[in-house]
Amino acid sequence: MYKYYEKKGEIVKRDSRIDLLRSVAIVLILLAHVYPPNFLFQIRTFDVPLMAFLMGASYVLSERKSKKEQFHKYLWKRFKRLIIPAWIFLTLYFVLMWVGVLFLNREYPFTTEIIRTSYTLESGINYVWIIRVFFIISILSPVIYFLTQKSNTILKVTGLLLILLAIQIVLCDISGNMIGHTKEIFQSYIAIPFGYCIAAFVGMKASEQGIRKNIQLSLILVFIFILSGLNVNFGQLQMFKYPPSPYFLAYGIGVSLILYTILSNRKIEAGISKFNILTWMSKHSLEIYYWHIFAISVLNQIRPETSWRGKFVIILIGSILVTAIQVYIFPNLLSGKFSLKKYQVETSSTYEDY
Repeated sequence: MYKYYEKKGEIVKRDSRIDLLRSVAIVLILLAHVYPPNFLFQIRTFDVPLMAFLMGASYVLSERKSKKEQFHKYLWKRFKRLIIPAWIFLTLYFVLMWVGVLFLNREYPFTTEIIRTSYTLESGINYVWIIRVFFIISILSPVIYFLTQKSNTILKVTGLLLILLAIQIVLCDISGNMIGHTKEIFQSYIAIPFGYCIAAFVGMKASEQGIRKNIQLSLILVFIFILSGLNVNFGQLQMFKYPPSPYFLAYGIGVSLILYTILSNRKIEAGISKFNILTWMSKHSLEIYYWHIFAISVLNQIRPETSWRGKFVIILIGSILVTAIQVYIFPNLLSGKFSLKKYQVETSSTYEDY
């Protein structure tokens, strides 16, 4: 179900399933960062796989609509959308935190090394690693999409999925035998992004397949989750996230695909398409993510004893409000849209959102 509307000459087409799921994913990511009880913390671990899954589904929508473009132009668009806004936010963040600690008469919490590795999206303030992963997925998306076009039956999809998971097992084993900075680089740029590329692959296939095939693929992922879970005694999912193991990925991708399939029901899809707040949250999910980092930092400085429930409510409402204000005053500050054209065509909840 697509929602079409026109605003100031801008033609917009949105997939309501992606809008809802992206909104759910960003809320769950915020929840993770306030450290809820362990049971809830483990259940919500499908949040980042869901984001990668939706990047895949969104890419297919953009691919159908957009004209073929040279890879360097495509890469520059993704760089503008993901890396430059991250650098802009980090600059604002470090300056605002410096002003804040001066006002509170406290020590500045960031070393030069933390600031440097934040801008390189390595470790730094910890929250920006996800932007690095998204950018690497975007670089590899044309290749992943090519693979989806070569797997046109459920048998071929399953075979390719198993091959990709087997490669991920090898990458996890290699990572486990490394130490120090070499291990960190290998995980950051190979083992972790490759795992989430598998989620993007399934997202691409899900957007092209019908409900029946998606149900079949969901059952296959459940089976993989059970087998891999038996192999690790169904350990806590979060322990298998860095780099993501097949056990972690099968859970995250499986839940993502099940939710996507449920929302593909025409009545459900028609119902959720009426909620414009989902469209707004999905479109500005990265901005919400950026500002929640600032909200967490401020709250931890002034009220570190706040309960996880209180932190979640404050951070969720606060990041949404700050995003709304920022979008109203400086709409393109963190959007990565630096075009001089007055009007642009946007394929929503399409890859242009990320």
